[in-house]
Amino acid sequence: MYLSHHKWLSGTLPQRITLARDRREKVRIAMCVFALILCSVALCACQQEQRAPAQPTPTSAPSEKNIPEVETTEVTLWESDIQQRFSGAIRPLKRALLSTRMSGTLTHLYVAAGDEVEAGALLAQVDARDIVAALEAAQAHQNAAQSAYTKAQLDVQRLERLYADDLIARNNLERAVVERDRTKAAVEQARTQVRVQQTNLEYARISAPFCGVVSEVPIDQGSFVGPGTTLVVLEDRSSFRIDVPIPAGVANSLQRHTSTFMVNAPFLNQPLKATYQDTVPSMERGGVGQILRLELETTDGKIRPGQVVEVDIKNLEPLETSEDTEFKNPATAIPRSALIHQGQLTSVMLVVKGSIPTDTIVQKRWVVTASSDTRAQARDSSESMVKVIQGLQPGALVVLNPTSTLADGQVVNLKVEPN
Repeated sequence: MYLSHHKWLSGTLPQRITLARDRREKVRIAMCVFALILCSVALCACQQEQRAPAQPTPTSAPSEKNIPEVETTEVTLWESDIQQRFSGAIRPLKRALLSTRMSGTLTHLYVAAGDEVEAGALLAQVDARDIVAALEAAQAHQNAAQSAYTKAQLDVQRLERLYADDLIARNNLERAVVERDRTKAAVEQARTQVRVQQTNLEYARISAPFCGVVSEVPIDQGSFVGPGTTLVVLEDRSSFRIDVPIPAGVANSLQRHTSTFMVNAPFLNQPLKATYQDTVPSMERGGVGQILRLELETTDGKIRPGQVVEVDIKNLEPLETSEDTEFKNPATAIPRSALIHQGQLTSVMLVVKGSIPTDTIVQKRWVVTASSDTRAQARDSSESMVKVIQGLQPGALVVLNPTSTLADGQVVNLKVEPN
């Protein structure tokens, strides 16, 4: 410092200015270094504070009033007596779309929707004047052909007598026989034409092929109709069938001789039993799987075509405990109300012991279930059961109807059933 001050006093003016600039630069560098040191110390202190474990704040134990009470049920083994429920539509076992093969005006409609008719009853009439005229012409041609045949036959008989008396040549008799055969063929041809026109006349008259109920008359009297136009829809409502869309897997697991089919609907006083008829591929647009056809014989007047019913299919598996082959775990059954759905995932609230022996907590457990249409026969309840193939063991307790406020690890009280 003394030497610098000596240089300051003894130096010239430019030298003094340079010395002052150097001194300010050194002071600025020293201040920057000091600021960097302070920042480094502060940063290290913050990082140590973040790494330090948070000290638990003392909290009071939950009071009895804050502990929710839950209803539980025991997880059971999935039993072989299972059923699957599907929706089906009622169809009449016999249904006819009646039409005509003729073109013409619909001159008469003798029935309306809802009418009951007997077999052979006349339902509608198409204008048949052209057919009647053609039939009359065919009958006249038949009469003329029959007269010609009768005359030719008499000629043959007469010439045979003359030939026997050796009064005519044989060729005259042969020409008469040929003419007789020709007129006979003409008679057969005329009869065929008469039968054709009679059949056409029958086509113009629409009759009931069986006893039933007219369910629909889709066309009005006076309309022009052609071949294939439906005039009357006739249904036999003494027996019905049920068309039930089912997956291919269910169709393959049907035991046709042991499976039972029970029909349920709100309008039925009691479930009805149906019998197996057939299983056919689904032919509807966008349809997958197969159509199970059941026959339902009933005198219940509440059954109507087009109604939707629920069909329970029972005994789809052998009489043994079902075991999942993929996860190698015993399949279990729980009530559907115990499931919690989160998107495509499913979980339950499992009841377990807490860290304190006196506490009971709930624990979220993810599970894998079978098809949502699969149900087991509940032993003591009518509630449907769900097949769980992974995540639960028999004997465990799960919460029924878990609320959204029930959290994983929460302390709960078990609801006690009243005696």
